[in-house]
Amino acid sequence: MRYRWMGLAAALVAAFVAGAPIDALAMDQAKHDDIKELLQLAGILKRAQTMADAMLPGIWEVVRKANPDIPQSVLDHTAVIVRDELDKALPELEEPIIAIYDANFTDDEIKTLLAFYRSPVGQKLTSQQPQMLQEGLAIGKVWGANIGQRVTARLRDELQKQGYKL
Repeated sequence: MRYRWMGLAAALVAAFVAGAPIDALAMDQAKHDDIKELLQLAGILKRAQTMADAMLPGIWEVVRKANPDIPQSVLDHTAVIVRDELDKALPELEEPIIAIYDANFTDDEIKTLLAFYRSPVGQKLTSQQPQMLQEGLAIGKVWGANIGQRVTARLRDELQKQGYKL
């Protein structure tokens, strides 16, 4: 069951990235540059990195459980390869994300966001978000496990009433 969810999550991420508009350079160059600065000030790509870092241990846990015969040294080596590929691929997100911001915000709104992220509270938000994201992911993990158990129990009961076994 966990593999299906991971596969679905990977497919959704791939579809999002693949389906994102890549014509960010077709916009006004000044707006493009402002959005690029906004992404840097807001730490958008750093948050993507943080999210990837947070997901990797869970992925390795699943791999380890599914393949208990693989030595830890091999898993450690593959983790280095995955980390390297993610680090190389992260910049590929920049232009599609710029295009998304271009499609959703006017020039004036981008300038307003820039002013916010240049302000002390905007800088504080940017500096605090990685820790907040980690805390949120930890809460989400516990919440997801709890809700998963409840959903499974209800589905099992419902299917059992109808003569099926889950």
